[in-house]
Amino acid sequence: MNHGDTRGGRQAAVDDIDLTLLALLEGDGRISYRDMSERVGLSSQAVSARVTHLVERGTAKVIGSIAPEVLGYDRFATIGVHVNGPVEDVAAALVADPATDLVAVTVGDIDLIAEVVCQGESELLLALDRIRCVPHVLSCVAYSYLEVFKYAYAREGILSVAGTALRGSGAATPFALDETDKKIIEMLRADGRASFTELAAEADTTYATARRKYHRLVDSGVVRIRTVFNPSRVGSEEVVVVFIDAVGDLKDIGKQLAELPEVTIVMSTMGPCNLIVEAVCADTASLADFLGTRLRAVPGIASAHAYPLVRVDKLAYTWAG
Repeated sequence: MNHGDTRGGRQAAVDDIDLTLLALLEGDGRISYRDMSERVGLSSQAVSARVTHLVERGTAKVIGSIAPEVLGYDRFATIGVHVNGPVEDVAAALVADPATDLVAVTVGDIDLIAEVVCQGESELLLALDRIRCVPHVLSCVAYSYLEVFKYAYAREGILSVAGTALRGSGAATPFALDETDKKIIEMLRADGRASFTELAAEADTTYATARRKYHRLVDSGVVRIRTVFNPSRVGSEEVVVVFIDAVGDLKDIGKQLAELPEVTIVMSTMGPCNLIVEAVCADTASLADFLGTRLRAVPGIASAHAYPLVRVDKLAYTWAG
């Protein structure tokens, strides 16, 4: 699955027209190029080229998100990876692994952060074994998700947090999915703007059937068409993941962390830390204030280890929030 090139990129990557296009896509991920062209005063061809460029650069992507339990995914973990060789080679191997939804290069005593999404404990263990066996991986630490207290699923956020299923909402599939439904879902997860003709070809069915099944999947809420953003490419310069050791009621601490405006994700975990927080800050000064003052002012935080993300190599965002 092509997740786009999300490498590098603290530099400004969008202009005012791009921002308008992103806003239109955020409102309706399947809006036509013709409708967008009328809004920005460019030709449909020029709009198509701009949207293609935004997707290829990893600035934004239109996807079909789906509650992970619908497809049987029920084990999620963030993996901290320590490397004793070239980070580039290890990152490339993790990007190629089908279990990873996120691969990011960070700084500190962890060299890479990956998120894995699996079907059952055995698949999770196999994914961890594959990561450990990658050349130059010195060690890795798994933080399994327990409960999600906040998940800002929009422009903010890097971790895909497939573990939103752990909120206990128990999203049930309103009808049985057949093989054609599943093929359409898989294509929409890769490209939420795929045409009915493309969906029909991928699912080996007719145009009319593909169109009917698409509308049933979307109208029932099984699939949500969403436009998601890489914050480092739309103006939010600093993204940080914080591993927190806490003392006291994790639910209460998690809820207090969720109230901080920079915080996009808060979840409790099973592993070396109690909580994982993701935050998006406008600049280095804002990040310093967040980490040094307001985060540590939350009662119950014993220690906090911050890992700024310097590069995102894989970003899927295929799960419903």
